[in-house]
Amino acid sequence: MKSLFFASVLLVSLTSLAMDDAATPQGVLSFTVKSAEFSPNHVQNPGAAFLEVNYTDSTVTLTVQKKRICGPGGICAQFIPVPLVITLPITGIEVDSCNVKHITALKDSRPVDGALQKFTVLEPSQITCKTFVEVLPEATYETHHTSRVNGGDVVDVSQMSLIPTRTNEL
Repeated sequence: MKSLFFASVLLVSLTSLAMDDAATPQGVLSFTVKSAEFSPNHVQNPGAAFLEVNYTDSTVTLTVQKKRICGPGGICAQFIPVPLVITLPITGIEVDSCNVKHITALKDSRPVDGALQKFTVLEPSQITCKTFVEVLPEATYETHHTSRVNGGDVVDVSQMSLIPTRTNEL
């Protein structure tokens, strides 16, 4: 009798575990940054930018190419600027009543080096509510650190409007 009870408890727990795995999205969503207001403390001379939400690895990655600055008629060094690449682990995915995903990726290293980094991505590809205006994907990147000059909290925010480029959901 005890073994029958144990087997039924095991079966129920494995079934609920399988349902949780099925509810977790898989694959990669890629976006091109259509327009952005980058904080100068995040990136200077921004060029093309891309955002990737990787559900399989549970990460959000922002890649910003940097433009070369060379005055008219000037002699410029022949190098390609290194792109800014920021990868943060996904810490939460909330789905609102309209089936819009609110993805949060966060890394808090303030105890180590004084910086908190956070992505917030609005991903409306599965929206179920009717709206007057199209809901487009968008992302926010923000950083927090303590100023060494006055001791206050310094917050820098970069806003991005996104265009889906590739969806690879399994």
